[in-house]
Amino acid sequence: MSKSLNISRNLFASVNYNESILISNYQKLCEKIAVFPKSFAVVTDFDFTLTKYRMSTKSFSTISMMRSLLAPEYTAQVEALFNHYYPIEINFSLEKSIRRAHMEEWWEREYNIISKANINHSDLLNIIESTSIALRAGVKETFELCKSKNIPISVLSAGIGNLVEIMLAPILHENVRIKSNFLIMEDTGKFAGFKKPLIHSGNKADAVNDLEFEAALVIGDMPSDVAAVPPKAKHTIFIGFLNDNSLYKLEDFTNNFDIVVLNDGNFDVVKDLVKQLTN
Repeated sequence: MSKSLNISRNLFASVNYNESILISNYQKLCEKIAVFPKSFAVVTDFDFTLTKYRMSTKSFSTISMMRSLLAPEYTAQVEALFNHYYPIEINFSLEKSIRRAHMEEWWEREYNIISKANINHSDLLNIIESTSIALRAGVKETFELCKSKNIPISVLSAGIGNLVEIMLAPILHENVRIKSNFLIMEDTGKFAGFKKPLIHSGNKADAVNDLEFEAALVIGDMPSDVAAVPPKAKHTIFIGFLNDNSLYKLEDFTNNFDIVVLNDGNFDVVKDLVKQLTN
């Protein structure tokens, strides 16, 4: 058990005074680590998982950035959809099939509205430059570490894949793939619709059906993200970022994730875990 104990100590090594992590079941995590294979995949959400939840006093996601490009009449429509569907998205007492059906309906309706907007590629570049959105500290180092260890990373996002791709460009190595909602651009750079199928919070598991790994680190900021497990995975460690406890109950996270990062913390616990599992 020395391997798992050493790893567990290192999980706390980089947590500073204003950040903290919770381990929901220490003994269970130790047991998982002790038998975890060195060959594994990393499956991670993007918005508010790889990115900071708050920059100054505001939160920005790729979908909120896209909404900011809409004309006022379209903005009102997507806000109405958000007010209707978001309470359903975070209501984990609902059956998964019911939540999934509502999420599919929401995404289809919202992206149909976005498709009416006159958006081009330069708008995407400009919105990233003008918006306070940033990767968490430790994400770049974790991606570089995974590259050096030949660990595949699947980035799953229910947001806008083109924006994810631009933000990850400096660390978008050959071991990284993005499964998200990509805008189709004409040769002129004008927006011409979305590629299908759309990815939302209820169907991320479908996006990893082709992964042939028996072990995976699964990382997200919603309890539903734990569903994104490769079908052959027998070994899993779940890491959750509880950014705002006014949206979710702590027990929703401790019941689903092995490790919970609080207070919009950094990504170092993931980096430390990858480092120890591959040594």
